[in-house]
Amino acid sequence: MSARRGHSILRKNKIHNRTHRILALVPVEHAPSDTSDKSENNSDKLSVNDDPLNYLYLFFSEDIFTDLVDQTNLYSVQQTGRSIQVSENEMRDFISIHILMGIVEMPCYLDYWSNRFRYGQIADIMTLKRYQQIRRFLHFTDNNLQDSGRYYKVRPIAEKIRRNCLRQENENKFSIDEMMIPYKGRKAGNRKQYMKDKPSKWGFKNYVRAGVSGMIYDFILYAGHFPSTKEDMGRCKFCQKNTTVYCIKCNVRLCFVTGKNPRNCFLHFHNK
Repeated sequence: MSARRGHSILRKNKIHNRTHRILALVPVEHAPSDTSDKSENNSDKLSVNDDPLNYLYLFFSEDIFTDLVDQTNLYSVQQTGRSIQVSENEMRDFISIHILMGIVEMPCYLDYWSNRFRYGQIADIMTLKRYQQIRRFLHFTDNNLQDSGRYYKVRPIAEKIRRNCLRQENENKFSIDEMMIPYKGRKAGNRKQYMKDKPSKWGFKNYVRAGVSGMIYDFILYAGHFPSTKEDMGRCKFCQKNTTVYCIKCNVRLCFVTGKNPRNCFLHFHNK
């Protein structure tokens, strides 16, 4: 056997073993009958698969736009004493502009409205002055609410998006892994993580449960080592130590600790 062929077989075995470890975290009712590379395309189960706008609304629902409008107008009053009176239609336009900016990238957001580089699909939706006004006061939660969470300013919106993900029809196979939300700014503190093996190496780490189609069905924002409130803590059903991880299916708390001293009671409990 050649060295190259031996290396190829070893690599396939490592991938196969890792697949087994990941699938061990999958709920029993969704566990696949085998772990081969054969996968089914389940995207046709989405009835709105051919409509991008309705597809977006599956996850970014109407109540999210309502919250964005309410909190943005509230923050403008708190800062200036006067509401900017942004409407839900304007907020939809604002979000669509940011989606387009992620597809058609320019060095500076001002370039989309500039005479030299003007991009009509954005500049015709909203004037630069109005865009800057909404961008200045955009808010996701009330600043007067006291919260010690590291993501408390986006938590309400993130939780609604997560609930919308949980409502989607599940596939037969899942992968539980880390995913990066790309970010290279300087205002995130230690929430910004570096992962050398990811395509986007800098950003916010996110634990996701995804199907073979790439669809995300659940996620948890990683906030680093931060003391949880007593209401979030509970006894692990398997080892009796404190944990914040909760299994909705089994209605119990189970440890899922990574780092120098990993402890995966979630895996052991479901495999016993």
